Amino acid sequence: MAAGAGKVIVANTTAGVGCNGSSAPCTAAQLAQIVDLVGYGAANFFEGAGPAPVISGTTADFRASNGCTDTDNNNLDFAASVPSPRNTATAPLPCGGVTVPGLSVADVSVLEGDSGTTTMVFDVSLSAAAGDGGVTFDIATSDGTAQDASTTGEDADYVAQSLSGQVIPAGSSGPYEFSVSVNGDADIEADEKFLVDVTNVVGASIADGQATGTIEDDDASPCDSTFTPIYQIQGTGPNAAITGTVTTRGVVVGDFEGTAAASGFYLQDATGDGNPATSDGIFVFTGSADLVAIGDLVTVTGFARERFNQTTINGSNTNTAAVPAGDIALCGTASVTPTDVELPFADASTPERYEGMAVRCPQPLVISEYFNYDRFGELVLALPLDGEPRPFTGTALEQPGAAANARSLANSLRRITLDDAQSAQNPVRLRHPNGDAFSLTNRFRGGDTVQDTVGVLGFDFSLYRIFPTGPAKYTAANPRPATPEPVGGHLKVAAMNTLNFFVTLDALDDDTTDVPGDNVCGGNANLDCRGADLSQPQEFDRQRDKLLTALSGLDGDVIGLNELENTPGVEPLESITSGMPGYDFVDTGTIGTDAIKVGLIYRPAVVTRSAPSRRSTRATTLASSTRRAGRRWPRPSRSTPPAHGSPSW
Repeated sequence: MAAGAGKVIVANTTAGVGCNGSSAPCTAAQLAQIVDLVGYGAANFFEGAGPAPVISGTTADFRASNGCTDTDNNNLDFAASVPSPRNTATAPLPCGGVTVPGLSVADVSVLEGDSGTTTMVFDVSLSAAAGDGGVTFDIATSDGTAQDASTTGEDADYVAQSLSGQVIPAGSSGPYEFSVSVNGDADIEADEKFLVDVTNVVGASIADGQATGTIEDDDASPCDSTFTPIYQIQGTGPNAAITGTVTTRGVVVGDFEGTAAASGFYLQDATGDGNPATSDGIFVFTGSADLVAIGDLVTVTGFARERFNQTTINGSNTNTAAVPAGDIALCGTASVTPTDVELPFADASTPERYEGMAVRCPQPLVISEYFNYDRFGELVLALPLDGEPRPFTGTALEQPGAAANARSLANSLRRITLDDAQSAQNPVRLRHPNGDAFSLTNRFRGGDTVQDTVGVLGFDFSLYRIFPTGPAKYTAANPRPATPEPVGGHLKVAAMNTLNFFVTLDALDDDTTDVPGDNVCGGNANLDCRGADLSQPQEFDRQRDKLLTALSGLDGDVIGLNELENTPGVEPLESITSGMPGYDFVDTGTIGTDAIKVGLIYRPAVVTRSAPSRRSTRATTLASSTRRAGRRWPRPSRSTPPAHGSPSW
């Protein structure tokens, strides 16, 4: 029969009654043909005050007294239970004068325990003594929320049990005892349940053929346990004041989990101790796992220690030991207001008091350095000295000595690194300080300002740094001029780093491990070639095209270049000037023994040489060259502007 709802009749006709009691109402004559009617579930045609119970793929409706009760009231005559099919081979259970006992199995609850096993005993009982031949049945467990580990990946909450042909002997009403072993553990979890089903009953009706076994969790929740506050672990010094196994609790203020990021999260005490000298935050190392989110209130048990000079909770006393998921308990949600941090710092140790905490930098800070931005997503925010637009290197404005040193020290206390917390080098996506992706339409320049930076202040790679958790206010305070300001004069001199321009391709792709077999570059032809790979010659084409475009854009009359290939018989400047009409180069040959050298290209129409090149088409040596420390350097001679403004050197 269909699960859910339905109507079944026994009629004294083979032709059908032609009605259904609802859309096709039954006449008195049709009703007279119905010997018995059962409506179940949500049926709208039934005997008595209501339908029999809903049935499903795992339950069936049974008439009371082993089928002998018929009061013409479906909701009272039937009860739902586990299916127990019968056929002609099943021993008859006659009605009338013979009392058929009802069989029931009782629910059981037991405390789980932290280890070992506990036995659950399910009682199977009869409502009256079993008749001749007794009562036989099968009995077995099945999973609910509790699991028996019969399938890979399941928990082993209890031990599965299945028995057939069990007997309650004649004259006895039981109970028959069915024992199931429950495995204890110390995991914090909800109560779990499994089922015990009695089937294939002979000699009794099924009054209640299914019992529930409830495994009650009795493990104390870490969320209710005592803990060591984070600020006590941090203390007032540069290293952890408390080391070893600890349990602490706090709010997740920075989630940088996964090996693509910082492999962990920052946890901060929800209230703090009010002591400005102690940090309220700490880093929790979770390795490759992703277990929490910002705003989670969690309790963590692990090993407190210094990990690369940052106070951290590891899984054990080693840098690579992650805190396992079982030692991190989610206890709700909460929030922490970021602490305002202003520059300059009082001294180099001042940032330690904010280590691991949510912070905000309310001041407008200048973007002063971005050397590691494209590779690691890092840039430096700084507060310039009073009256100055940007930080300047100590010796840029001062003579070497006390004044320059004082400026350098002052600068060091007025800067902080902003780090995107991503571990990948040269990532596809770079984070702009405003929180969006860096692009040609969303870029920045040195001297632009960043205000209200929010994130977590941590320590990594020997620097205090802020790992952002939200966007900052960005202002383009130093727009790029459309054209350079006029400086007067009649000769344009420029310089550029070619970034390892090698015309000799690297025969082996050995970027991480040097293979000596292809070391054919350098002054002695014994060094690795640093340019494009031989297996990907298009790398060279792209590098050269970009380089020529940039050099042409400089429009210099004389351009100094560095990081050029320095290999006997190879001249990278020849490759460059062949793509720049109107330019020539100074042919120095190899310079020293390094893999790279410097060089000059120039416009012969604008400047002339006072000494010839070493190329075979001219003299073999530079008249103005000199030797120093094993290297050969081109030394410019005096420049004397010719009569028509074309200088020489």
